[in-house]
Amino acid sequence: MKHQGPHGFTIVELLIVVVVIAVLAAITIVAYTGIQQRAYTSSMLSDLSTNSKKLELFQVDNAHYPDTVADAAWISANLAGASGTASNGASYSYVPSADLSSYTQSISRNNIIYVNSSSSTTPVDQSIGVATAPGAPTASSITATSFNLSWSALSGVSGYDVTCARNNTLTTTPVTTGSTAIPSFSRTGMNAGTSYYCGYTPNYGAVAGTASVVSAVINTPTPAVPTGLNANTIASTSFKINWSNVTGAYRYNLQCTLSTDTAYASPVYTHTGTSLSSGTTGVTINTGITATTSYICRVAAKGYNTTSSYSANITFSTI
Repeated sequence: MKHQGPHGFTIVELLIVVVVIAVLAAITIVAYTGIQQRAYTSSMLSDLSTNSKKLELFQVDNAHYPDTVADAAWISANLAGASGTASNGASYSYVPSADLSSYTQSISRNNIIYVNSSSSTTPVDQSIGVATAPGAPTASSITATSFNLSWSALSGVSGYDVTCARNNTLTTTPVTTGSTAIPSFSRTGMNAGTSYYCGYTPNYGAVAGTASVVSAVINTPTPAVPTGLNANTIASTSFKINWSNVTGAYRYNLQCTLSTDTAYASPVYTHTGTSLSSGTTGVTINTGITATTSYICRVAAKGYNTTSSYSANITFSTI
């Protein structure tokens, strides 16, 4: 009878063992992460609660909440995290109102953030990257150079940073920014005939929350047709054209041609680029101009997206 040696594991059996070990390791890591996260949350909530109690005692003794300058020493000595990091490496922020009658405080670590205030000491979960993005702002009272933005108020917020730009990622210039303590903002200094998008980021003390959904497109009205077009400094081979600036216009289109070319089929001068920015500065035309010749000119105001109709022609002759 033939004797058989020791029998080893097959490849399939080894693969099964490896898979089982990997599954057990994954379960262990997930469980540990959950325990660690709960520990962080518990310590952060404890710090907020302790700080709230100390702030209320300070208010009872002093008839106001601590000032970040005058009472800086008290804040550093008494509020968890005020002089550095709070429990488990969390960052802490205390923001009093201007009259010291109220406050907002926040504590954060990684993607966890909790906020409470003097009016609502129950912590609100405003976890960055976890909380749903706030709703988009809506625009009203839209004019050639301004519009108002508003959105739903968020609990525990110390303020909002507002950004508007010409694309829905809020990066295309001109990008305009501003800050407000309330859920509304008046956006001024805008261009006529331009499409804008706006969004806001809530602030919880020194910590920025999740950026809002970006607004629907906001279209400012097309610029008005320029007025006051005139020719001056007329010489034999040159002349200067001026006009009144249009509110909110980004740039201007200018055309001049022979008075017989009423369709501007072959203009002697045309500018539809981006450098003609002021009618009061105007433009001197001294190329292709001949003496004792009759010319016509017209001008239109440009936004980034739409352009006004051309003005009525002016007619004049070189000397």
